[in-house]
Amino acid sequence: GDLGADADEGGSQRGVELYQEITDRSANNVLLSEAHNGLGFAHFYGKGDLEPNRTLALLHFEKAALRGSSQGALNAALLLNSDGADAESTVKAVRYFKRAAADGNALANYYLAIFKARGGGGEDRNCTEAFERFWVMARVGPWANDLGDGLKHYLGGRLDEAYESYRAAAAAGYVVAAHNIVFMMDQRRQRRGNAARRLLSLDEGSNHLLADDPSAAPILLDLILRGQEVGPALRSWAHAKLGDCYQYGKSHGCSVADPIRAVGHYNEAIRLDSIPAHFSLGDLYLAGAPGVERNETEAFRLFSEGREKSGRDLASTLTVWAYSALSVLGKLALIM
Repeated sequence: GDLGADADEGGSQRGVELYQEITDRSANNVLLSEAHNGLGFAHFYGKGDLEPNRTLALLHFEKAALRGSSQGALNAALLLNSDGADAESTVKAVRYFKRAAADGNALANYYLAIFKARGGGGEDRNCTEAFERFWVMARVGPWANDLGDGLKHYLGGRLDEAYESYRAAAAAGYVVAAHNIVFMMDQRRQRRGNAARRLLSLDEGSNHLLADDPSAAPILLDLILRGQEVGPALRSWAHAKLGDCYQYGKSHGCSVADPIRAVGHYNEAIRLDSIPAHFSLGDLYLAGAPGVERNETEAFRLFSEGREKSGRDLASTLTVWAYSALSVLGKLALIM
């Protein structure tokens, strides 16, 4: 299961529990920021056994922002700046918009441009700065409609249509759309690998969904890494995914396997505090591959370090990272 709107209650509740386990036990800032974003999303929509609660959602988004998450800052700002917000909330929203904009977040720049054009939120009217911020937003391209359509299609279970919309948004330069496509590709691959689903012919969409284009994954992941608004959590995720892509080849979206490049991406992901990359690189060293010498000592060092950093058992670590990816999809719904 997952935290998607079409997930069953069991899956949603398990996701909430895993996020909560991270916030209770992990000391890893990247994981904590993702978990608080996920819990903010869960409280906002009322996932699992939770009732919709904007106050608790805001609390978790603010905790994510305190740990350096620009997405957490953006979501906190959007909640604080919602209809009927008082002056104090609006001033606080502007501070969070500024934090997100400092990481290059285009939507945050758009809202700050509005505040500067009109005045308010503790900001003096300044048309020059408003223009500069609108220009930052404009450089991202005409992504808003495609991104919104992609989310609506995804939440409605229309994955082929979601893919097309996200692909258009990614082509316009919006990195979160590329992230969402890669996430959907992973979801599709996992379901195809489920023997029971294959036996019962349970699969969604047409045969061309995310089509199995072997060049799609590295192109999209490279787009994420080039994006101005990419923070450490998303950057480490992209490097870990590129590592998987080059380690396994076609089954994970790359036309050919390249274990040496996989090692480079895994190491960069580890440098950025990716827990899954510890285990993936450990697996690679444990088995060995062309150009990568088998090294059991290094493999078990990576396994030990990954487990120590995660504060949880291996199964929970890998499962939680899969859940955390969907928080990006959920947060986009706040702006629609």
